[in-house]
Amino acid sequence: MEVDAVAFLERLGYVAIHGKDNVAGNLVIQVYDLNDRTNGKYKLLKQWVVEGELSREQNLIAREHGGEIYILAWRSYSPVVLVEFNADKTTVLARSAEFGGFCNSESGSLLAIYGNSDANFSIYDLQKSEVTRTFKAENKIYGADVDGSLVAWGTGANGDSKLRMYDLTSPDSNQDPIGAYTGIKDPAHFVVSLSELDAVVVFAGKTLYYFEKGVGLVESKKAHTGLTASGFAASRRDKLAVTACGAEFFLWSFAGKKLNLIKKLADPGDQ
Repeated sequence: MEVDAVAFLERLGYVAIHGKDNVAGNLVIQVYDLNDRTNGKYKLLKQWVVEGELSREQNLIAREHGGEIYILAWRSYSPVVLVEFNADKTTVLARSAEFGGFCNSESGSLLAIYGNSDANFSIYDLQKSEVTRTFKAENKIYGADVDGSLVAWGTGANGDSKLRMYDLTSPDSNQDPIGAYTGIKDPAHFVVSLSELDAVVVFAGKTLYYFEKGVGLVESKKAHTGLTASGFAASRRDKLAVTACGAEFFLWSFAGKKLNLIKKLADPGDQ
C-alpha cells in the first residue's frame, strides 16, 4: 500500500494512515496501536477499504470525542470518508473535497466540515449523523472553518477575494447575516474562526489578515518572500499561528486583536 497521509491519536498511542491499495486501487484507512509491537511490527487494530476514484496526496485527520474516535479522509476526486472507529462504521459524505476538518459546536457536538472549490461546503453533525448546513457562494471556496457558532469561509476568483462570516444560530440561509468583507488580495486558502474573539484569521498569498466580526479587516501583515501560501496552523488557546510559503516558516501571535511576528523559523525543526 502507498501511504499518503498520517494522523496521530497521542493520548491513545494510535496512528491512522491513509493510502492507496496498489492492487485494487481503492482507498485504504488503517489504525495501528503503537503500544503493541511484536517482531518489529505494530498491531493493526482495524482497516477500512472504500472503492472509488482516487488521487494522490490524500488528507487525514483524527479526533476523540464522547468516547468515539472519528477519522476524516479526503482529497480532490476522491470520496470524503468519515470513519467511526468503535462503531466500525464508514460513511461517504461526498464525492470529493478540497478541504476538511473537525470543530466543536456550542451545544458540544463534534462537527465535520468539508467542501470543494465549486462554491459550496457542508457541516455534518456527528451526533445527529446528518448534514445540518450547506453553504453556497458565488465564487470558489478555498478554505472554511467553524468555531462555536461562528462560521467563516474565504472565496476568490477573478481577483475578487472575500471573507464571509455566518452565525449558526441564525436561520438557515444562503445570505450572510454578519457580512462579506473585502481586503484580501489573493484566494483565501487558509481560514481559522475565533468565536472567543469574534474574529477570523486568514492566510492568503504571502499575507496574514485579521478580521473582526461586524468591523471587517483590522490588520494585515506581509512577511513572506516565497511563492504563495502553502501551509497554515493556528492555536485558538494560545493565540499563535504558523504560516508557511514553500521553505519559509513564520511564527505569529494574534492576541489583543493585533498580528505580531514573533520569529522566522528557518526550518520546521527550529525551536
